[in-house]
Amino acid sequence: MPLLSTNPLVAVMMPVYNGEKTIELAVKSLLHQTYENWVCYIVNDGSTDGTRLYLDSLKDDRFKVIHFEKNQGRPYARQAALDAAEGDFLAFLDADDFFHPEKLEKQIRLFLENPDLDLVSCGMGSYDGKFELLKVRGANPAKTDCVRQVEVAGKYDAPHAPSIVRLHLAKAITYNKSMKLAQDTDFFIRYLDGRKYMIAGEVLYYYSEFVSVTGKKILKTNLLIINRNMALLAKTPVVAAKTILVALLKTLIMFFLLPFTGTEFFVNRRGINPTIAQLAEFNRVRRLFNILQGQEKY
Repeated sequence: MPLLSTNPLVAVMMPVYNGEKTIELAVKSLLHQTYENWVCYIVNDGSTDGTRLYLDSLKDDRFKVIHFEKNQGRPYARQAALDAAEGDFLAFLDADDFFHPEKLEKQIRLFLENPDLDLVSCGMGSYDGKFELLKVRGANPAKTDCVRQVEVAGKYDAPHAPSIVRLHLAKAITYNKSMKLAQDTDFFIRYLDGRKYMIAGEVLYYYSEFVSVTGKKILKTNLLIINRNMALLAKTPVVAAKTILVALLKTLIMFFLLPFTGTEFFVNRRGINPTIAQLAEFNRVRRLFNILQGQEKY
């Protein structure tokens, strides 16, 4: 793919807490990007393992490291990165996930081709502890590669983690520091209200969902959806009521079944099986990054 004709600066937000075993892969995926005009703001949220030592060893000056002396929580780390960030766009990368090598280039191209967009997301693949791609989310052909607008606050289906947003708009919003979980969902709901977005149909973000997501986190997200739509009942009663009922039903089912099924049962239901092409591309990227199946170090 040819280089972009313009070169906007992308700030990448990366909070990390005790990520010694995974952050090297996240960092490596940035260093392999075909789009090179990025700066990564890594906030070490008071890690007690070897994370600080690893971050201090980074030589590339595109990595800007902020150390918290004590653990403060993810919303504080995200806000610190947002406050420090400079550039045109803001991307998000958790320290236990990784980018496809062409992620930034392809998403920035969509922004440049569609100047009215305020968010570009993409498909995301969920892998397990053996680095096997098990599920794909956000790559439904019926909902991708077209400009869409949020008409009702909170009603959108763009995956959060792989999204890129306009930095100046993001800076007008603050993370809710009282939310230990689902603060990213809350942030994107407020960011996207009334704005246009697009989901690229390709899988360009790889998510350690089967390792990092807990039942508590899923339940917390469902409760956030319920609370958000309670506030929308007066504005859009039918849509909000339907969303509340669905989220409430999911929460009740999960609450009763979780002790018997485990979290993986519900994570499996959040996506679809990858295609042969998606599996092949994941394995190609895995070989590029020298990821050995079933091993923690890369």
